[in-house]
Amino acid sequence: MKSLIQIFLFNLLTFSLLAQADSLQVDSTQVEEEVTPSWEKSFGLGLSLSHTLNINAPANSASKEGFGSTVSIDAVLNYIKEKSRFTMRNDLSWTMALYKANGQIPTQNTSDILLTNHDFSLTFKKGGNWYFNTIFNTETSVLSLFENNYLQDQNALGPIQSFLNPYAVTINPGIKYETDKGLGISISPYVLKIRGVTSQAIADKDIFFQDQDNRILSDGHYKKMFQEQLGAGLQIWYTKKFGKWISINYKIITNSNYLENIFKNIDDLDDEHFFSYQFQSALLPLI
Repeated sequence: MKSLIQIFLFNLLTFSLLAQADSLQVDSTQVEEEVTPSWEKSFGLGLSLSHTLNINAPANSASKEGFGSTVSIDAVLNYIKEKSRFTMRNDLSWTMALYKANGQIPTQNTSDILLTNHDFSLTFKKGGNWYFNTIFNTETSVLSLFENNYLQDQNALGPIQSFLNPYAVTINPGIKYETDKGLGISISPYVLKIRGVTSQAIADKDIFFQDQDNRILSDGHYKKMFQEQLGAGLQIWYTKKFGKWISINYKIITNSNYLENIFKNIDDLDDEHFFSYQFQSALLPLI
């Protein structure tokens, strides 16, 4: 009987130690989960094909019918860590469209726009809705295009457009207010925009910056980079998710060049006003 009691107490003690070990292991796992960064990511791909037929085309027309295709890619990568003051949001959108008139005319590009948006934010206090932030907006193309937007160099003149030729980077430092329901407002007292190309050969063709003065250098080449002061900036966006498969992003960007207009007549204050909006929809995320 004494041996049975000793075995029972030994088993009870062993079970208690194992339970404590499991409890500590669970707590350790919970701690690891708390310190693990939270990454939000999604990827969307769209493809469309079209056929055109010009019924009233002239008899000597080279292209009475043609085929077109459009590819769109949307990607999101956000860093949002619970109880951390720092957040990072990154959006990418690329739209590319091609058109083929007939077998004799080379394939042409009708759209090639790569847009990215990067928002780095630091809250005033933990758990708050007000942030110090800096938003970087970029725009460029991806494909190498030649005369008449052909994909092939028919006349051996070199490309007129390629990746980072041209490019644009807009820097928006300021503050923002963001709710938990997807609504955000960012205000920047000073916005700087940098436009340029990386290829001197493309710059010397003087295609993209004809609105700029003093673009010819003393050596006869054209400048490759220009800076623009856009004044104050306002960005408003709204993100809405419908279940797991659909998300809609709506954004409005506006800039007012008040620094140049402050000494002008009040009737001219809106002359430098810039307004644009983007509507993006990402369907069927693959990640």
